[in-house]
Amino acid sequence: MKSILIDDEPLALDYLEHQLLQTEEYEVLGKFSDPYQAQDVIRGSDIDVLFLDIEMRGLNGIELAERLLEHTPHLQIVFVSAYNEYAVKAFELNAVDYLLKPVKLERLAKTTNRIKKQLIESKEQKNEQISIKLFYEPKVYKGDTEIPLKWRTSKAQQLFYYLIHCRNRTVGKSELIEIFWPDFEMEKATTQLYTTIYQVRKTLKSLSDYIKVLNLGDGYSVKLHDVQMDVDVFDHFIEKNHTIDEQTIDQYERVAKLFKGDYLQGFDYIWLNYEQMRLRFLWVNIKIKMIHWYRENGTYDKAMEHALDIYQRFPLEEEGYFELMKTCATTGYSASVIKYYEKLEYMSEQELGVEPSDKIKSWYKSWLKK
Repeated sequence: MKSILIDDEPLALDYLEHQLLQTEEYEVLGKFSDPYQAQDVIRGSDIDVLFLDIEMRGLNGIELAERLLEHTPHLQIVFVSAYNEYAVKAFELNAVDYLLKPVKLERLAKTTNRIKKQLIESKEQKNEQISIKLFYEPKVYKGDTEIPLKWRTSKAQQLFYYLIHCRNRTVGKSELIEIFWPDFEMEKATTQLYTTIYQVRKTLKSLSDYIKVLNLGDGYSVKLHDVQMDVDVFDHFIEKNHTIDEQTIDQYERVAKLFKGDYLQGFDYIWLNYEQMRLRFLWVNIKIKMIHWYRENGTYDKAMEHALDIYQRFPLEEEGYFELMKTCATTGYSASVIKYYEKLEYMSEQELGVEPSDKIKSWYKSWLKK
């Protein structure tokens, strides 16, 4: 079971790790003495269980658990403490167990059995969760099973995705009419709106416990329950702006993979343009951050892989060419640096009618002089 340990006493951390590994049931992915650093890592990870000390400098373990459970409600938490006075509060947070220091193997065996049982129950519950994928081709899943949505009209489909797009606010009826039926008389447009909303609700009938379209007087809103969206996961990770290091690089990899293509790729809705550009920009920046880290750490194959990914997916993005050039220069492939610069020059002139940016031209001239 994948686990993370938090205790502000290094010796206690090492002892707990030793005991866990003795059972041969656990894989320790990280040990932290700083609860704030651990908090950022855990929120983006897929660990099974967290072993958490309670009395720590800076942030109490109970408080940390409350924060983490807001974002990862299925996280299994085992509190570890030298005192039993926090046990009641710990179990109020639905902790799997409460262990007293020093942790004995016999007692740990009981904890392990409880964790296994909880993980099975959590997995069954998680399989019922709805997930909506908006990167590339939009799809809806219940657990691992795709739920096909059969739209009666293309307008109903677009209206549903627009409400999802505006999921954090109520969308006014006048706004919807202006977007979807701008050339209709008001009475006819209103009728079309009501009919299309009805079609959306009918299509979503089997998912009504999770996705509801609410009529809020002058507008409509989508209410989501137990629904996870790839775009929200992506945005949440970006907002945290984690330092990239050995402990967070796997999170960066997972988040980058969420971007399977542009937001609602293949649809030509006008209202998509800004969001598509915003998310693409963020994805490219994540990739560049990863490329720099891999290069600095001598992992040139991974740096090249990510640079090629930008270049192949978005051939009009000059940053893909630039990162390929810098990676090839670092590894001594001079001919490839020239090749990618010439390709960038050709693309810029033929497709955009411009030259490469001054930043890239300056770098290339300096490289040629070396």
